Amino acid sequence: STQSRSSAASDVYKRQFQGYEVRAFHYILKPYQEKRLLDITARALEEIQQGDNDFYLLPQGAGSCRLNLRDTLYFRSEGRYITAFACSGEKSFRGKLNDLESQLPGYFVRIHQRYLVNIRQVSRTGDSFAVIGSEKLPVSRAHKQAFLIAFAGAMLDVR
Repeated sequence: STQSRSSAASDVYKRQFQGYEVRAFHYILKPYQEKRLLDITARALEEIQQGDNDFYLLPQGAGSCRLNLRDTLYFRSEGRYITAFACSGEKSFRGKLNDLESQLPGYFVRIHQRYLVNIRQVSRTGDSFAVIGSEKLPVSRAHKQAFLIAFAGAMLDVR
């Protein structure tokens, strides 16, 4: 009857929104096709493995601290120390920015001798600066072209 179809449609609608709450990767509808199931599983595993690379272990005294790179805004170097600026706060550690840069994912871009930024966190650019949150960071002439190309690429990336 019309009422039972309406109720079934309402249940489907509710389940779809529950999928957003738990950040569902994909939906598999019955009857499923084996090839489609294998493709979705392979993509899910690939995404999980990529997520493993979104952390960096910061040396902290005798131990280390795990830094979530997705939430990291930028790194600033001063002398022999690097400070990581993240949504959760600041953490400083000994190191060289060049060494750190070579270990980070490609969405971290050098904009200055002293700054390495998460290009996904840049909200605005100017002639010689980048804005991340409320911070206006300098962009040097030496790094300007590569930075602007990376910024344009990040704006086009719809993931």
